[in-house]
Amino acid sequence: APPPHQQDPNGPLIFLGNRNIEIQGPTGASHITPREFECLQLWTRRLTWKEIARFLEISPRTVETLLERSRIRTGLSLPELSRILKVCP
Repeated sequence: APPPHQQDPNGPLIFLGNRNIEIQGPTGASHITPREFECLQLWTRRLTWKEIARFLEISPRTVETLLERSRIRTGLSLPELSRILKVCP
């Protein structure tokens, strides 16, 4: 688990199941998967790809792929996606 200062106090309240999250990007409406959302949340907390991989029990390369896929699909950069996630309840 991430150190206490990097943990989301609302984490236990967030459960997406298999639902995709719709995001409005420059190319129109798109989506990110729940796993991509998890990676983005951890990346937003300034965890490295290796730390994210360790936390989610996946490889760092998979983290890179998930983040890149969400970036390409939405047409938004990772910092832009990060700003969107910061305003999500």
